[in-house]
Amino acid sequence: MPPSLRARGLAGGALALLAALALGACGVESEAPQDVAKPGDPAPAVHALRLYLNKDRCDLLSDRMAESIDPDPATGRKLCTEGQVPVDMLVNRGQYRVKDAELIDGEGIIRVILDDGGIRDYVLIPGGPEKFQVDSVKSTMQAEYGEPLRLQAREDPAAEPVDARIIVESLRRIPQRELSQDEFATGLDHYYLAHVRIRSRSDKDQLLGSDGFQLATKDGYPVATARETYSDIGTPLPSILEPGEENEGDVFFSSPSQSAAKPGMVQFVYGDQFTGTTLRWTPPPR
Repeated sequence: MPPSLRARGLAGGALALLAALALGACGVESEAPQDVAKPGDPAPAVHALRLYLNKDRCDLLSDRMAESIDPDPATGRKLCTEGQVPVDMLVNRGQYRVKDAELIDGEGIIRVILDDGGIRDYVLIPGGPEKFQVDSVKSTMQAEYGEPLRLQAREDPAAEPVDARIIVESLRRIPQRELSQDEFATGLDHYYLAHVRIRSRSDKDQLLGSDGFQLATKDGYPVATARETYSDIGTPLPSILEPGEENEGDVFFSSPSQSAAKPGMVQFVYGDQFTGTTLRWTPPPR
């Protein structure tokens, strides 16, 4: 006997439910309206960030980010859309994962881990066609002494890009007795010297020397900045990096301003401490 209409309806409903579950299991990004999200749910901000990174959605730049390209935000977004300024040159589509995401005071705070080991921290603010816009980003990459890290950065989105490979070979403590007797040695018990190599990956001259290098605690808190190198214990690192060339030299640090703060890494900060690019080198594990 043929099945009843009610039985056919139940069977059709079950098949539709199974199809919906299968679609969800495939990992297809939801295009659901953002206003259905629960309060405090960072999913809409993550959704906007993925569109920004994967689809080059320049319309998801906040006014502040767009103004760093051009004083007129609309012109800044247009220049981005035309490809004159990349959305995010450090992130390749699909070569990252979202590690942490939360909504704090209405802003999306999202950490992205790059497949090459880099870290990108994004802040998204309410607004725009997808309910959230990218307002700032900070990049951090970390390696051990002797390992290279690539610096690809701009002072602002419209500035000439810097592209170089940097290696901090070593960091050693130098007691005062080995130093020259001059004003720099007065009242300090020891110094630190980092040996550094920087190779250009650009076809233009770049200004990349000791400025930007810092000693930091193991948590990344800066405790000393680079200063003049002693000629009798180190070779100064050249400040101009020519295309294709490699500069090698030493970066000299006085003892940390806080005696209890023991240096745990050398870091290079390009741009702002909170929105620029930071490269970090740490001792190998013992």
